[in-house]
Amino acid sequence: ADFCLRGWRKGLQPHLAEDALVHRNAPAISLAEIMARRERGRAAFEKLWGFELFYSTNTRADLLSLFDAKKDGMTVLEAGCACGADFLAIRAVNVTAEFHGIELNAHSAAIAQQFASVEAMDIETLDHPAWEGKFDLVLMGNILEHLRDPWQTVRNMYRVQKPGGQIV
Repeated sequence: ADFCLRGWRKGLQPHLAEDALVHRNAPAISLAEIMARRERGRAAFEKLWGFELFYSTNTRADLLSLFDAKKDGMTVLEAGCACGADFLAIRAVNVTAEFHGIELNAHSAAIAQQFASVEAMDIETLDHPAWEGKFDLVLMGNILEHLRDPWQTVRNMYRVQKPGGQIV
């Protein structure tokens, strides 16, 4: 991930290579040392890039399985989009989809900006008239439990959902 982000920062466009494998012969080490190295690597990545790698770059397969992502010209809003992994997963099956996101972590939002129009805003006081009735799909994974008034957020997302759209 660090290698891809460094390339992106220099204006390159890294691409996902599914089923790629990197192998190196290394001396045998204990499981405890493997775990310690992994934790040091995670901490170093977060310090360098400003977000937690595994949390911010994972797709929500459980949510993505709840809707048909193949609708031509589908408009998607993801509240709490992190680095945009869900956008990439949808784009893999629907190149015509239009993506918008809300993300408070500026570092994650900068990554997601490569795939979507991403804005930092308070979703509990959402005031975005251009979004009224715009979205076929509104995704809200891992955010409601962090809010003061989650029901207000659901009402806000209902306002930006198209008639017949879905909130997941």
